[in-house]
Amino acid sequence: MPHKSYLAKIHILFKETSLKAHKSEIVSSFSAGRTDSCAYLKDSEALELITYLDSKKNEADTNFKAAAKMKNKIIAMAHELGWKQPDGKIDMSVLNNWCSRYSYLKKELDAYTYKELPKLLTQFEKGPYLSYIKKV
Repeated sequence: MPHKSYLAKIHILFKETSLKAHKSEIVSSFSAGRTDSCAYLKDSEALELITYLDSKKNEADTNFKAAAKMKNKIIAMAHELGWKQPDGKIDMSVLNNWCSRYSYLKKELDAYTYKELPKLLTQFEKGPYLSYIKKV
């Protein structure tokens, strides 16, 4: 049985990587088919699995397409709020100012990672955007 800290880390990583549905197959592959349960992995197998899941987590963090989609949604809502330049394009300085002052991590939009964007999107929807919608 692997060390408890290894088991905890493995379970956290399965959740963070969205691979939980494939857990038994993945565990089985790391134990050469000996077991499909994390509880019966050897320490060396558990460490290899942690390394693998960490790499998958890092791939998810660089999911640029999904990040761009969330950023574009925020930009579209800011556009509806009227945060635009005279030529009709979004005024990124206004949006970045809001992000730097009021967002949960207090940084500009492009500084948010894929993993951080869902919370920012929710915050923007429930904050300035919802206030605007209620007024309309």
